[in-house]
Amino acid sequence: MPTLRELQRALSTHIVAGDGPPLEAWIRVPAGADPAARIAVYTQGYPARVTEALRESYPALANILGDGSLAGLSDRYRGALPDEPTNLNDIGADLPRFLRTDRLTEQLAFLPELAELEWAVTRSFHAAACDSFDPIDCKDWSIEDWQRAKICFQPGLALLRSRWPLRALHATRNQDRDEIDVDLEQGGECVVIFRRGFEVVVEAVETREADAIEAFRADATLAEVSERLARDDVRNDDVVKLFQGWVSADLISSVHLAEPAD
Repeated sequence: MPTLRELQRALSTHIVAGDGPPLEAWIRVPAGADPAARIAVYTQGYPARVTEALRESYPALANILGDGSLAGLSDRYRGALPDEPTNLNDIGADLPRFLRTDRLTEQLAFLPELAELEWAVTRSFHAAACDSFDPIDCKDWSIEDWQRAKICFQPGLALLRSRWPLRALHATRNQDRDEIDVDLEQGGECVVIFRRGFEVVVEAVETREADAIEAFRADATLAEVSERLARDDVRNDDVVKLFQGWVSADLISSVHLAEPAD
């Protein structure tokens, strides 16, 4: 008979990879029971749970594909996962990357970016919320101080640039499959994903706002961001309006001052 560790590893191999040493002789079951049937509860249950986990994290993608194609994708994706079992809450994390080389993308080229959006929605929903920025904390700042200001956004905020109409594709999660009709020729968009209460919002933004968010997340100061946007004929008061909109939407967790240059 195997040790407990050997049995655990053998069962794990059967569940994750679908092969391994025969287990029936190692399993004690009641008289008349079928060891293979008992083992199948686990070996067949794991693939089903992976598929359901993907369906939960990627509802629009799952609806567009349908049950059969989703199950096939789940099988291929599961085969590319590490040998060690993965937490089902995080098992879909690598699906956007996997889809870039999967055969489904040959006909549905938007799938990787749609998956990226849906995973960002999942991450945003589960992200820890920081305390909100309170402008009163900066009431004594001078103009020079504000030039050195750096903005930190809430952890759940995500920004995506896509050549596809992501919001329309994301909306298909609530549609009957027979009624899905998205005009993929309408062009791409920049979207921000953030949590508002218990809801995750997917909102389109202009390129200049996307540029500003990316710059601040790269640790740029307000002066540096304003200078970059000015090259695109964006005025300082437009930058102020962006900042006010972020504060109003509770997207900013803090604003702090960079160390003065030597």
